[in-house]
Amino acid sequence: MYQNPSSVFHVSEERHIETFAPRIDRSGEARVWAISNARLHKYLLPRNCPRVTFYARPETTPADRRTFLEDCEAVVAMERVWWTRASQTHLTIYE
Repeated sequence: MYQNPSSVFHVSEERHIETFAPRIDRSGEARVWAISNARLHKYLLPRNCPRVTFYARPETTPADRRTFLEDCEAVVAMERVWWTRASQTHLTIYE
């Protein structure tokens, strides 16, 4: 079911975007990409950086939560070869 979030975000390596112009996606539709706060963490890396995100599920044991998530709700992992680029990339978050 669709829930209308209070805020949506666009993350970009481009600074000072004044107007969000839709781009044509693979299906031929014109869209502006925006993400809710709940999934914003997935987009805090450079655009083409391969990544994987994992979360605890209801059946995840407390021991596994401590081992793999510590106190986090999610973990975003990337290839080590991307570390330097990711740490030096300036991202702008538009709300």
